[in-house]
Amino acid sequence: MQNNGLDFEVEVQNFFAERGLPIFETPQSHDYGADLILYFNGTKIAIQCKDYSTPVGISAVQEVIGAVRHYDVDIGMVISKQHFTKPARQLAASNNVILIGGNLYKLLMDDVSGNIEILSDIVNSMKHPEPEPTFKWTDYFTKILKKVIML
Repeated sequence: MQNNGLDFEVEVQNFFAERGLPIFETPQSHDYGADLILYFNGTKIAIQCKDYSTPVGISAVQEVIGAVRHYDVDIGMVISKQHFTKPARQLAASNNVILIGGNLYKLLMDDVSGNIEILSDIVNSMKHPEPEPTFKWTDYFTKILKKVIML
C-alpha cells in the first residue's frame, strides 16, 4: 500500500540537497520511472522513491531500470522506508540498481556523520564492478557501529 509519495520524494530530495548535492525533480506525471535525478561524485543516478507500508516489489525496480535508459544516467536507485521483496532484490542485483530500504534507509537518513561517504562506497562499487564486490555489508555495518559508539 502506498502512502503520500510526494511528501516522501520531498524528504529524499531535501536529504541530498541539504548536503549540497545537485538533485532535480522529474515531471510529476509521466516520469518514466524516476522521481529524482541525483548528481553524485560524477555519477548521474535515477532515483525512484517508494513510500509503501509493505515491502517494495519488483515493479519499482523495473521502473527505475527504464529510467536509467530514458534519462541516460549511470545507475538506478530505489529508496524506501520498507524492505524489498526477494524478486526485487534479484532484479536489482542483475541490473546495477541500488536498493536503499529498511534499516539502511534509517541509517542513511540519521545524522550520523559519514552517511554520504557510505553511499559513495555503494555507488563506486556499482560503477566499477569487480568479480568480488568492493562493497561488503560487514564493512558497512562495522563502520556505522564505530561511528555510533564514538557519539
